[in-house]
Amino acid sequence: LESFDEAIGAYQRALALLPGLGVARTALAGLLLHAPDRWREALALHREILATNPTAAASLNALVTLAERRGQSEIANGARHALAALGF
Repeated sequence: LESFDEAIGAYQRALALLPGLGVARTALAGLLLHAPDRWREALALHREILATNPTAAASLNALVTLAERRGQSEIANGARHALAALGF
């Protein structure tokens, strides 16, 4: 897609049509991670992903990133430990 915002919109439309489309949810969560003003949306999506798949490495990595940006080192370290325990 031509722009970041258009890509986000496309994934949001896909999820509006097919809420259970995990690939779109994961892609949208990943994109939102790169939009600093939308970190809450990214966090909410990654929480949804982890609720159904607690070993989703991309979402655990995203938690590390979000926690580090917010100065939450304990949370970042906890997510790193989870990743290490999973072999990532």
